[in-house]
Amino acid sequence: MVPFRAGDTGYFFNMAYKKDGAVNKGDYHNKKVDQLINELNHTIDKNKRHALTNEILEVSKKDIPNSYITYNDQIDAINKDVKNFKVTPEGIYLIDYKVDKEK
Repeated sequence: MVPFRAGDTGYFFNMAYKKDGAVNKGDYHNKKVDQLINELNHTIDKNKRHALTNEILEVSKKDIPNSYITYNDQIDAINKDVKNFKVTPEGIYLIDYKVDKEK
Protein backbone atom coordinates (compact mmCIF):
# COMPACT_ATOMS: atom_id res chain seq x y z
CA MET A 1 0.00 0.00 0.00
CA VAL A 2 1.32 3.44 -0.87
CA PRO A 3 0.01 6.16 1.38
CA PHE A 4 -0.78 8.95 -1.06
CA ARG A 5 0.52 12.52 -0.74
CA ALA A 6 0.52 12.77 3.03
CA GLY A 7 3.06 9.99 3.54
CA ASP A 8 0.76 8.47 6.15
CA THR A 9 -1.74 5.60 6.00
CA GLY A 10 -4.45 7.80 7.52
CA TYR A 11 -4.89 9.63 4.23
CA PHE A 12 -5.47 6.38 2.32
CA PHE A 13 -7.77 4.84 4.92
CA ASN A 14 -9.95 7.95 5.13
CA MET A 15 -10.25 8.17 1.35
CA ALA A 16 -10.68 4.47 0.49
CA TYR A 17 -11.97 2.57 3.55
CA LYS A 18 -14.37 4.95 5.28
CA LYS A 19 -18.01 4.64 4.24
CA ASP A 20 -18.08 8.20 2.86
CA GLY A 21 -14.49 8.14 1.54
CA ALA A 22 -13.90 10.02 -1.72
CA VAL A 23 -12.40 6.98 -3.49
CA ASN A 24 -14.47 4.26 -1.78
CA LYS A 25 -15.93 3.20 -5.13
CA GLY A 26 -16.83 -0.29 -3.89
CA ASP A 27 -18.94 1.21 -1.07
CA TYR A 28 -16.88 -0.69 1.51
CA HIS A 29 -18.17 -0.30 5.05
CA ASN A 30 -17.10 -1.98 8.26
CA LYS A 31 -18.04 -0.38 11.58
CA LYS A 32 -14.90 -1.70 13.31
CA VAL A 33 -12.67 -0.31 10.53
CA ASP A 34 -14.44 3.08 10.73
CA GLN A 35 -13.92 3.09 14.51
CA LEU A 36 -10.21 2.29 14.11
CA ILE A 37 -9.78 4.97 11.42
CA ASN A 38 -11.45 7.52 13.70
CA GLU A 39 -9.06 6.51 16.48
CA LEU A 40 -6.13 6.80 14.05
CA ASN A 41 -7.31 10.30 13.12
CA HIS A 42 -6.99 11.35 16.76
CA THR A 43 -3.71 9.60 17.56
CA ILE A 44 -0.36 11.38 17.46
CA ASP A 45 1.96 8.73 18.89
CA LYS A 46 3.87 7.10 16.00
CA ASN A 47 3.95 3.61 17.55
CA LYS A 48 0.22 3.68 18.35
CA ARG A 49 -0.53 4.86 14.77
CA HIS A 50 1.54 1.96 13.44
CA ALA A 51 -0.37 -0.49 15.65
CA LEU A 52 -3.73 0.97 14.54
CA THR A 53 -2.66 0.75 10.89
CA ASN A 54 -1.83 -2.93 11.32
CA GLU A 55 -5.14 -3.56 13.07
CA ILE A 56 -7.08 -1.83 10.27
CA LEU A 57 -5.26 -3.99 7.73
CA GLU A 58 -5.96 -7.18 9.71
CA VAL A 59 -9.68 -6.44 10.05
CA SER A 60 -10.20 -5.19 6.50
CA LYS A 61 -8.30 -7.97 4.75
CA LYS A 62 -10.96 -10.43 5.92
CA ASP A 63 -13.55 -8.39 4.00
CA ILE A 64 -11.41 -8.00 0.86
CA PRO A 65 -12.69 -4.43 0.40
CA ASN A 66 -10.99 -3.87 -2.95
CA SER A 67 -8.49 -5.21 -5.41
CA TYR A 68 -6.15 -2.82 -7.16
CA ILE A 69 -5.47 -4.34 -10.57
CA THR A 70 -4.16 -1.25 -12.32
CA TYR A 71 -2.08 1.76 -11.49
CA ASN A 72 -2.59 5.06 -13.25
CA ASP A 73 0.49 6.91 -14.40
CA GLN A 74 0.83 10.32 -12.86
CA ILE A 75 2.04 13.16 -15.01
CA ASP A 76 3.18 16.33 -13.29
CA ALA A 77 3.63 19.53 -15.30
CA ILE A 78 5.00 22.56 -13.54
CA ASN A 79 5.24 26.13 -14.76
CA LYS A 80 8.89 27.22 -15.09
CA ASP A 81 8.22 30.01 -12.57
CA VAL A 82 7.32 27.53 -9.80
CA LYS A 83 10.32 26.71 -7.62
CA ASN A 84 11.02 23.97 -5.04
CA PHE A 85 8.11 21.72 -6.03
CA LYS A 86 9.21 18.10 -5.62
CA VAL A 87 7.51 14.86 -6.64
CA THR A 88 8.79 11.46 -5.51
CA PRO A 89 8.91 8.45 -7.85
CA GLU A 90 5.84 7.14 -5.98
CA GLY A 91 3.88 10.25 -6.96
CA ILE A 92 3.89 11.69 -3.45
CA TYR A 93 4.11 15.46 -3.33
CA LEU A 94 3.74 18.21 -0.79
CA ILE A 95 2.92 21.83 -1.40
CA ASP A 96 4.36 23.68 1.57
CA TYR A 97 6.10 26.92 2.48
CA LYS A 98 9.13 25.97 0.36
CA VAL A 99 7.15 26.00 -2.89
CA ASP A 100 7.21 29.43 -4.42
CA LYS A 101 6.50 31.25 -7.67
CA GLU A 102 8.91 33.72 -9.14
CA LYS A 103 7.33 37.06 -9.92
